[in-house]
Amino acid sequence: MIVGVLLFVLGMILMLNKDYRNFLFDIHPDLEIVGFLALPSTGLVITGVGIMLEFARRKYEMQK
Repeated sequence: MIVGVLLFVLGMILMLNKDYRNFLFDIHPDLEIVGFLALPSTGLVITGVGIMLEFARRKYEMQK
């Protein structure tokens, strides 16, 4: 979960960085979208899976 949050925060920092945005605008529109969305969305997915597994573990331990 912590890795997912860190990836999300890193992606948001990169999105807010002016030099990074200017670098992406010079490449290609498709790569721009991937560059903007890859880190934050990956971070959110990892965080969501981690939260889901944590709740599943707690429910399993309560049923035991």
